Amino acid sequence: MKSDLKTIIETHNISWCLIDVAGVFYNQAGQILDHAKQAVAMLYEQNIKVGLMTNNSMQHPSVIKQWFETHDVYLDENAIMSSGLCLIYDEQLNSMIRDKAVYVEGRDSCYQYFTEAGVRQLVDSPETADVVALMSHSGEPDISYLNHLAGIINDRKIPVVCCNTDLYVKIDNERLPVIGYFAKQLEKILDTPVHWFGKPNVSYYTMSNRLLSQRFDFNWNSRVAYFDDLIENLKGAKKSGDVTTVHIYETGLDGFQLQDKSPFIDFSIPSLSM
Repeated sequence: MKSDLKTIIETHNISWCLIDVAGVFYNQAGQILDHAKQAVAMLYEQNIKVGLMTNNSMQHPSVIKQWFETHDVYLDENAIMSSGLCLIYDEQLNSMIRDKAVYVEGRDSCYQYFTEAGVRQLVDSPETADVVALMSHSGEPDISYLNHLAGIINDRKIPVVCCNTDLYVKIDNERLPVIGYFAKQLEKILDTPVHWFGKPNVSYYTMSNRLLSQRFDFNWNSRVAYFDDLIENLKGAKKSGDVTTVHIYETGLDGFQLQDKSPFIDFSIPSLSM
């Protein structure tokens, strides 16, 4: 149902707000939304804890925290649930890269994930790697590079991990392909599937629940409000537990799409604002 943030907090006695980033906290141009910034400040005033739930494998939570601080938004690094954390805390994926040589498709802002995951080394070529990790990419992938990369992976029979399922971000009302799209195109010409992690997969919410429960007084229940602009992500969260799901429909990718009829959406609000 349509509602507003104040009503949601009061009716469900919300203790935690878990917030998606792109399309909720900042706009298509990557600019912090003033009303979201003000809303978070008011949540803190009411002693409501705030965390981020983000398909971000390009940046480690420490980098994400620093970026927000440059915009006068102060977050607890331990409450930033980035999908890249799977390399450290998801048992299956960590076992794939620990003590291994890893070739990274992505920027150096993600390298701390690999340090904390205990990799042996990062290498400059997939020809010397034990694993390929797809962390960040923007724009249409170069077909010749994809074919070259797939050829090496297939010949050497090495696994591929992608820590971000997002296919696109929205920039100036245009959809820009990102790392999930790159991985999907690569997967089409691989002999074996990519190992995926991130929203809306339940494994992402399971990891986030476990980490937040270990780090804070946290329970994945209806007193946790989860805000996202993508209906599939809200569906994944609802499948993992009885959280209060809130669809943001004005500032994100999905827009207003029959959310009142979805069993996975408890509330719909135009934007993150009080």
